[in-house]
Amino acid sequence: MKVLFLAFFLFFSRLVFAADVAAPPELEVTNVEYRITEKNNVWWRFSWKISVWNRGNEPARFNAVVNFFEQQGFIVDRSYALQLYIAASDSRSFDGSALINVSIAPKIARATGEVRPIR
Repeated sequence: MKVLFLAFFLFFSRLVFAADVAAPPELEVTNVEYRITEKNNVWWRFSWKISVWNRGNEPARFNAVVNFFEQQGFIVDRSYALQLYIAASDSRSFDGSALINVSIAPKIARATGEVRPIR
């Protein structure tokens, strides 16, 4: 009897929760750029821009992450932009900066971006 109740509960709870969660907006990172804007003997400041396109028909709220990689492709640092907004069928650029330790900063070879929809 317990097994039957547990199976019914799991099945029903999945239906309820699946209906509450909307599909994520159609967000795409189209470009990421970065530049060193300041250096000292403790950290380097990397200013960055991330361009995002909303292909969907609904406005979107999201967080963006800029990943900084070293030459062999390992992530050595990240920078976050939180609570961003983009209109439906729109493209926007967002900017920010990251203070990266001087022991890591010279190793940075490239950056990528990702978006994480806020539900």
